[in-house]
Parts: sequence; structure tokens; C-alpha cells
Amino acid sequence: MEFILRILILVGITFSSWVETLNNAAINTIDLSDKIRLSGLYCPRMTYKKKYKVILINNGVQSYGCTTLDHNWYLSDSPLFHLWQGPAQNPNFEPKYCENSCNTDPFIYECMAKSQPTNKTEIDKGLKYMSLYQYPPKYLQDNTTIPAYRCVVYTASEYKDGFGVMRMAVSYGRANSFDVSQCEGLSNILTSREVTFDPETQKKWPKGATFLFVMGDIEPKVFPGLNGGPDFGYGSIEM
Repeated sequence: MEFILRILILVGITFSSWVETLNNAAINTIDLSDKIRLSGLYCPRMTYKKKYKVILINNGVQSYGCTTLDHNWYLSDSPLFHLWQGPAQNPNFEPKYCENSCNTDPFIYECMAKSQPTNKTEIDKGLKYMSLYQYPPKYLQDNTTIPAYRCVVYTASEYKDGFGVMRMAVSYGRANSFDVSQCEGLSNILTSREVTFDPETQKKWPKGATFLFVMGDIEPKVFPGLNGGPDFGYGSIEM
């Protein structure tokens, strides 16, 4: 009887140690995830607090704005992806980006995760995936539910101190949680620069998708492009 009791005690000690090891591993994993999120590494590679000019296309309508990676300590401890979108403008006039932020719609997103594609074509084109959570605008009530979760596919011409241009395809929003199905078809928006500004092609985009062209640390020259759309001086950047 005493021998059996010793065996049971030994098993209990071993099991407790195993559970403690699993708990510690889980804590370390959570800590690592939080460190990545708090450092802003889930977001695209952007210079902290620097504002970048943005051109947006949604439902065939082109508009202008700006974006930055900055903190809003009231909302989160991690750097947030801020986007200001202005109203549609007459294409014959000089674009206005964020000269008057009062005339823009502000959006604030938290970068929740980042991943590499598994499709070889997407890998060869340098595409990356990330998920975003959108914080409700100030004018909405606290209990108002918005389609907050989005999928993003993007690619950037990166160099040592930043990036030249970044192209992003953003999915429709989903209210309660992120779903990988939101990512379907987004990469097609980025695979060919010739059709990005083709109205007929835009009709085939995933429903609710938005295209963002972010002018980086080395701003591209903007030239008239195919089908009346801007070329943006893509140059020799591999698409």
C-alpha cells in the first residue's frame, strides 16, 4: 500500500510539473505575440509618425488622403495604422491629400497579425497578408457595432531606410471576428498594374474591396497612365 501511495505521489508531482511547463510555454507565446504587436511589427514597415500621401480607389471612385503609423494611447498601447480619406476630387485639379484634415474621414486600425502567402505566384510577387481591427469612430455610440475586421494584402518596394511605394488591397469589413475568407481575391488587385485603374476590371474586384497606393519615403513621379489612370512612376519595380 505504501509503495502504491509513493507511485501516486510521484505521478502527481510529474503531472503538476508538466502542466506548469505547458502554462509557461503558453505565457511565453502570449508575451512574444504581445511584444510583436506593441512594437508595431504586425503593421507595414513605415516610419513612425511620418505622414504618407495615399491614393484610394473604392467602387470605381478615386480619392486622396494620407496615412501614418502612430500611437493613440486612449485606444491601445501599440502603434496604430491611421488613415484619412478625403472626398472624390475633379481629376483635372491638383490632388489634395491631407492639407485640410477637417475635410477628411478618419479611420484608425490596429494591426492584429501578419503572415506570408503560401501561393508561389504571390510569394514571387512579394505579397504579404495582415489583419486589421478598426476602432469605432468618435461620433458612434459605444454600443454601436461596426464591420471592424478586415484582411489586407500588400506589397512594398522596401530598401534600407524605408520604402518607395506600397500598394494595398483592403477587404470588406466583418463585424464580430476576422475570417480568412475575407482575403479571397484581394491579391488579384495587385498582380497587374496595367488593370488597376481599368473601370471594367474594377467591377470584378471582391465586393467592398479598396485599393490604396501609398507614396513612401521616396515619392514616385506621377504620369498619365493606361486607360486614363495614373502610372505613378512604377519604373522597374517588380509587380
